[in-house]
Amino acid sequence: MTTLSDSDRAALREEVKREVKEEFRREDRTRRIRSFFVSLAVYALFVGLPLVMVAVMLTRAGMMQMPLLTGMLYHPVAPTRLVQPLVGESADIAWKEALATAKFDQETDQMTISMDENRLTTIVRQGLVNQASSLPFKAEDAQIALDSDRAELFFNTERAGEKVPVRLVFLPSVDRHGELVVDVSDVTIGGASVPAAMRSPMANLLNSFLRNEFMSQMPAGFILRRFEVKPEGMSIVFTAPTK
Repeated sequence: MTTLSDSDRAALREEVKREVKEEFRREDRTRRIRSFFVSLAVYALFVGLPLVMVAVMLTRAGMMQMPLLTGMLYHPVAPTRLVQPLVGESADIAWKEALATAKFDQETDQMTISMDENRLTTIVRQGLVNQASSLPFKAEDAQIALDSDRAELFFNTERAGEKVPVRLVFLPSVDRHGELVVDVSDVTIGGASVPAAMRSPMANLLNSFLRNEFMSQMPAGFILRRFEVKPEGMSIVFTAPTK
C-alpha cells in the first residue's frame, strides 16, 4: 500500500478545493444564465404579447397589412343589407317631403315624422359629405338599415388607399332635457369589433353628427320627445310649442 507524503496530501487537498470552487462557479454561472433567460422571457411576455395583440387587432380591422396574417385574420364586415338613397333627391328634398307628410295629433299636440331606410340613407349620406371637413376620417357610401329597436350605420373609410368598412349599431333616444342621445351597442372596423371601453369616441361623433342633421331641420319651438325604430322606418316624435 502506497503511503502519500505530506506534500502529496496537501497537493491533493488543494486540487479538491479547486475542483469544488470550479463546480460552484459553474453552478453560479448556470443560475445567472437561467435567471437571465427567465427574466428575458417574462419581459418578452409582458411587452411582446400586448404588441402582438395590438398587431392582430389592427390586422383584423384592416388598418395594418401583415404577410400571411392579413389573409387569415381580415374578414371585413358587411352591412345587414344594401340600402340605396332616393334616386334624384337631395337631403333637403328628403326632409321637405318628410315634413310634408308628418302627422299631427291635436289631442296630444304631438307631431310624428316618419322616414324609411332610403330617405334616412339619403339624408345621412349627404350629411357625411357636408360635414367631411369636421370628421377625422372619410365616410363614403353611407347607408342606414333599420330593425326592431336597432339602427345600423354602415360606411367605408380609407386606409393606405384601401377601403375599410365601418359598422355602428345604435339606438337613438331622448334624454330628460329633450336632447338626442345615441346608445352604441357595437362598433366594427374592418373585421374587428371595438371593445366597449373604446367605443366612446365613435359614439360621440355619431351623436354630434345626428344632432346636426336632425335637430337643425326641426320646426322652431318643437320639443323632441322620442324615437321609434322599426324595420319599416324610424319615427321622430315632437311636441308642439305651448301657445
